[in-house]
Amino acid sequence: RVLADPASRIWVGEIDGLGIGSVRVDVEAGIGTVSIVVDPAERGRGHGPRLLRLLRAELHLDRQVCALRALVREENTASMATFDSAGFVVSGETVGDLRVLLCVQP
Repeated sequence: RVLADPASRIWVGEIDGLGIGSVRVDVEAGIGTVSIVVDPAERGRGHGPRLLRLLRAELHLDRQVCALRALVREENTASMATFDSAGFVVSGETVGDLRVLLCVQP
């Protein structure tokens, strides 16, 4: 279902032909909500921020996406640091118990 949805896009990060993680963006009203997964064996090697920076470069000229956002649990310090190092900032908003992080210039 997600793969068939034109508002959802998925990229897979690879090193030497092996998948190390994926990034998904679900776009609604010009805002792309980002989800990222890095293979547990590959965590701590800088792949998460690198995948997010590549995503931003990919979407830079995409007129459908005006901003990116991520929903992260504040206690998930690894995810908070990953998004921070890729240029996302805490917006001050919350959705339930999730913090909203924004990146205005994809």
